[in-house]
Amino acid sequence: MKGSGRLGLDKKDRAPISTIAWISPNLPGIDAPLPCSGFIPTSQTWMTDRLAQRHTLVEALITALGTTVELSMVVGDLAQAGSEGRSIATNVERGGSLKAECTALVTVCSEYSNGLVLLEQVLESHLQGKIAWPPLKQSLQAYRKGDEDAQQTEPAVHPAQEVYISYAWGDETPQGKQRQELVEMLCASLVKQGVEVRRDCTQINPGDPIRAYMQRLAKGDVILVVLSDRYLRSEACMTELYWIWANARQDPDRFLGRVIPLTLPDADLRHTADRFARAEYWLKESKDLDIKLSQNIRSVGGRIAVQAKLIRDIAAHTSDMLELLVDKFEPRDFKQQAQEEFKEVLDQVKALCLSASSPSLND
Repeated sequence: MKGSGRLGLDKKDRAPISTIAWISPNLPGIDAPLPCSGFIPTSQTWMTDRLAQRHTLVEALITALGTTVELSMVVGDLAQAGSEGRSIATNVERGGSLKAECTALVTVCSEYSNGLVLLEQVLESHLQGKIAWPPLKQSLQAYRKGDEDAQQTEPAVHPAQEVYISYAWGDETPQGKQRQELVEMLCASLVKQGVEVRRDCTQINPGDPIRAYMQRLAKGDVILVVLSDRYLRSEACMTELYWIWANARQDPDRFLGRVIPLTLPDADLRHTADRFARAEYWLKESKDLDIKLSQNIRSVGGRIAVQAKLIRDIAAHTSDMLELLVDKFEPRDFKQQAQEEFKEVLDQVKALCLSASSPSLND
C-alpha cells in the first residue's frame, strides 16, 4: 500500500489543517475550549453525545460535592473497594480544578468494567437522602447506560485477539491535551463498535512492572501507534515501537501487518529529511549516553548497559520504521475519520485481526 498516513492532514496535499479540535465548540462547560472548525455536529455523533452526558454528570457531581462531601473522600473510598477501585483511585489525576478532577474521575471510572458501578455505590453511601443525590444518580445512570449499550455491541474482533494503543501521555501542554482527547475519543469509538483497546491506564495496576506491559503491547495482534513529536522523542514510546519491529523480525510485511499508524501534524514526517532528522536525534542520544558511560565505566551496571544497547538499536532502526509507517496509506484525514466515528480505523483493525489469525502469516 502506497501513500502517507496523516491524522489532521488534508488529503490533497497532506498539509496540516489550520486547527485540530477534538470536541465541538458548541458543547458547554468544557474547560479551555480549543478552536474548532465545527466538524463534529453536537447532535449527530455518538462521541459528542457521550461528551454531553459526561458534562452533565460532572456538573451534577460538582454540585453534590460542593454541599456534602469532598472529592478526596470519594477517591479514598474507591481505593478501599477492591483491586479495581484501588487502580481507579491511583489513576485519577489530582491537583487541578474541582471540575478537572471530577472529569478525570468520571473518565477513569469509565475505563473499568465496574468502575461506574463502584462510583455510584460510593457516592450513594455519602449522599443518600441528600437533595443533591437524585439528579446526580440520574446523570450517573444515564452515563452508565451509554457504556452498557456500547458493551452490548457484537464484538468486532475475537476477544482473544489483543488490540493495543501506543501513544505519548502525561503531557500538559495544549498539544498534549489535544492528543489525550484524541486517544479518549478513538478508544471510546472503538469500544462502542465492539473492540476492546488495551491501554496502560487500564492494564497496569499499582506495583506492576511497566516494562512487562510494554513487552505485552509489542506482541499484540494489532497496535494503534499515535505518532507525535513527543512520541518520537520519548524513550519509552520508541522502545515500544522498536520492540514491535523486533517482534516482527524486522520484516516490513509482518510489521505493517500489526501496526496502524495515526500520525499527528506535529510529528512532522512529511519529507525524507524530516524523518531522517528523527533518526539523527536518536543517534545523538545514543552517542551522548555512550560517552557518559565510557567516562564512568566502573559505575555501569548490567541493566544500564542493556538499556544503552536498546537505545543504539532504536537509533539504528528509526529510519526504517518511520519510512514504513509513512508509506501506509490512510485515505481520510482526522476530520473525516472523526465524523465517521473512526470507522476506517475499525475496518483496519478487523482486517489486521483476520490476518493475524491466519496461520500462513504467523509461521
